[in-house]
Amino acid sequence: AQLSEFLSQMSFGGSGHSILLSDDNTIVGYEELSIIGKNFSDLNASGDILSEIDSPSGKVIAYQISGEKRVGVMAELSNGGWKVLTSMSSAEYNSQTVKTILFLLILLMFVAVIVAVSLRHIIVKKLRPLSELNQGLKEISGGNLNLSISYRASDEIGEMADSMRSCISSLSSYVGEISDVMGRLASGDLTVKPSIEFNGDFIPIQRSISEFIDTLTQLIRDISQASDQVSSGAGQVSSGAQALAQGATEQASSVEELAATLSELSSTVKNNSEMARAASINANQV
Repeated sequence: AQLSEFLSQMSFGGSGHSILLSDDNTIVGYEELSIIGKNFSDLNASGDILSEIDSPSGKVIAYQISGEKRVGVMAELSNGGWKVLTSMSSAEYNSQTVKTILFLLILLMFVAVIVAVSLRHIIVKKLRPLSELNQGLKEISGGNLNLSISYRASDEIGEMADSMRSCISSLSSYVGEISDVMGRLASGDLTVKPSIEFNGDFIPIQRSISEFIDTLTQLIRDISQASDQVSSGAGQVSSGAQALAQGATEQASSVEELAATLSELSSTVKNNSEMARAASINANQV
């Protein structure tokens, strides 16, 4: 009776109770004293309980006893081969299962909301530097190299930011070097040389700049030599022109002298003709 009272105090839910069985399946403890001493097989049980009672496995089983559907667990005690069957009605078990499922669903939804909020915070935090890097790339593609990337971290995005800073620094140094070289060339300094080493695909640019400077220097040198040659030829032409002018002057003087001589000769002939005419007239008069 004390054992049955103890088992009755261990009831749970609305229909939950425990039955203590001896090694020969005799009921030795139950909240209803009227069935104590009976064999469990006398309770008109059916279902999985029939195999479970002989070799308890501790699994949840469904069975019927006296026409009532129940769910329980058969466990073997460590001493003497006694067993204890703890069970409740299937309706209450299913009700508790539904409540448990609903509780788990609500808990899952709550956890999902927390995870979603946390993920959103993490994603926004991670995407913020990506937005800065994206804006930096847009500025670079637009030709603006006067920008700074502030994000610094030891993660992959931080490595991307370091790479962008290195890229901006290299591009700025290349553009500055090209601008300085071309500016000095524009001012007439043909001794200028690139002062930094270009890397990667920028090496052909450096090579082209050096070749352009060498070609321009050679071109200026050739022009200077041609100018000297033209100047020398012009001097020779000038001397020839002076000699020609002097010869022309002398020829003009000779022509003038010849013209004067011819004029005198013409005057003499004219005088002689007049004298001959006068002599002829005189002779006719005599």
